[in-house]
Amino acid sequence: MLAEQAVDAIGEHWPTGCPHCQGELPPVPAEGIAPVRQQVWEVPPIKPTVVEHRDQAVCCPQGHRVVRACRPSEGPPGAFGPRLTSLVGLLNGRYRLSKREVAGLVQDACGVRSGSGEWCGP
Repeated sequence: MLAEQAVDAIGEHWPTGCPHCQGELPPVPAEGIAPVRQQVWEVPPIKPTVVEHRDQAVCCPQGHRVVRACRPSEGPPGAFGPRLTSLVGLLNGRYRLSKREVAGLVQDACGVRSGSGEWCGP
């Protein structure tokens, strides 16, 4: 069990009435009795981050030609970033899922739509 300082949220639950006499109960803990603690682990919702890259075009004032920007070399070369690409490699390589199973899992769990062919290498 994690220490109280390590949990993300604490839900305090108090009884509102006595089941024996039906009297109201104040939210004051009984002396010397610790609450029953249960920690529930959950995976946070996965919402993919989508970055749109726009390669702008500018007309050169001297040569009167249109010049388009190139994507920076440090950016990912395809439609998927390094973390998603690593996840796909892990699922396919270590856990032996087929390309179709990987595409389905990534769509169901992460909300990223892709065809299984997009994960195939050269």
